[in-house]
Amino acid sequence: MEKGNAFLELFRQLEECLQHNIEPTKGSLSVEGRLNAFAQKYPVHIQSVAKLHGYRKLRNALVHYRGPSGEFIAEPSEQSLREFEQIVQAITSPPRIIPLFGKSDLRLFSPRDLLMNALQYMGKENYSQVIVQTEGELSLLTVEEIAKWLEKQAWKDFISLQEATIADAQSADAQEDKQAKNVGFMSQDQTIDDAKQKFMLALEQGEPRIYALHITENGEPTEAPLGIITPWDLIPH
Repeated sequence: MEKGNAFLELFRQLEECLQHNIEPTKGSLSVEGRLNAFAQKYPVHIQSVAKLHGYRKLRNALVHYRGPSGEFIAEPSEQSLREFEQIVQAITSPPRIIPLFGKSDLRLFSPRDLLMNALQYMGKENYSQVIVQTEGELSLLTVEEIAKWLEKQAWKDFISLQEATIADAQSADAQEDKQAKNVGFMSQDQTIDDAKQKFMLALEQGEPRIYALHITENGEPTEAPLGIITPWDLIPH
């Protein structure tokens, strides 16, 4: 009895969240329709919504079919209830990116800084990119860009890493003002779902790969960075 009531309470919370997150014009949809609309709006939850359709059937059984004394004729198992609770919590209360990905010791590099210093910092911190601040705006220098620069320099007779600067290593795309496309920006009050969505949509829409998301107060590239998120950070380890 307790598991059945706990399940229905969780489902009620889920329905409230779905109602809040879909367009008002779709407010008259069935639970199934609201789940599908939610998955369309938030593709990061497609797999979870597929499971929720199964739990929706259990919910219908609990609500519409009772024993002679009103008791539930079926209840979720302990394991199923735990899984359902985790899915509902992930949808209704996704963690915010701050403080989860906040960093107070982020180092900002200048285009005039030596490339060797950036490489040493990457190696020490096990990073694959560094943040570059150019005329007040934030961008990235990635190991991929450095590799491309080295490849171009290989055709020359002499490469001086001791003298090369970050500006030297930045790609031609960066100098055509396309560099900003390899980094996204998020405000401090956004959630992990928002971050996953941003990475995912860039791939699905054929946009340039986003290597990292800078977190600032209002998601503006001219604001001080509060943290950084890479796709690797969002993969369960």
